[in-house]
Amino acid sequence: MEGVISLGPYGGSTGGDPWSYKLTSDLKEITIHEGGNIKSISFKEVTHNLISGTFGGNSPNHLDLGQEIKIGLNWPFEHLICISGTHGEYNNVSDVIISLTFQTNFNTYGPYGSNIGEPFVMPIEDSDIAGFFGRSGYYLDAFGLYVKPEGSISFGDWGGPGGSPFSFTVGKSWIKQITINHDSSNIKSLLFKDGHDRDGTYGEYRNMTVITSISFITNLKTYGPFGGETGTAFSLPIQGGVIVGFHGKSGDFIDSIGIFVKPEN
Repeated sequence: MEGVISLGPYGGSTGGDPWSYKLTSDLKEITIHEGGNIKSISFKEVTHNLISGTFGGNSPNHLDLGQEIKIGLNWPFEHLICISGTHGEYNNVSDVIISLTFQTNFNTYGPYGSNIGEPFVMPIEDSDIAGFFGRSGYYLDAFGLYVKPEGSISFGDWGGPGGSPFSFTVGKSWIKQITINHDSSNIKSLLFKDGHDRDGTYGEYRNMTVITSISFITNLKTYGPFGGETGTAFSLPIQGGVIVGFHGKSGDFIDSIGIFVKPEN
């Protein structure tokens, strides 16, 4: 789809079968079945009350189908701005969606499921939801979003609260070079250079939450990891988008980092 970025999926990469649902109108309602994890999910649109069908919920154990939760959005005034959750092992299945939280411009719904496992966040502000995708079988194995940003969209930042804010964007140029100053414990500084050789340097542990390692994955290869591979991992799988800038906080170190992304076309 033109102008659309996919976020995720988070969760398992092999369990269940792949699914994808593209919205034809605005989202009106989300139905989930939850218990110790997210059993299933379905969507209802505004136009003709179109329902997607159910993804997940195929467990042969009728005691493992969960409780039904309906999240009705006050359309046209209320819309999603963020979906977050956790994923991990459940009932001897190696990686499924354990919990989901839906945040709108008015309310927060959830968390549903069990708030344990590896966290993930998919921000949607300044974007239209174009659909959902993932994997499902007995449960909701994996979950991702299709979004259509108005310009670029911001993800993150990940890390700690210290340092001073920074932001570097390339406009109509591109990220040409990244210079990393690091040791075996953390990331000291980052220098970004765009296609017009415009650059910016940010940052210069000790019981502070900072970026301890970083990797950059391109369409051709992976660079890194740089720094020390300790701490809480973060990642944002993106398809159909290009990174057009970085933001975060820095001081003696790189305290936190996030990215600006826009559609490839």
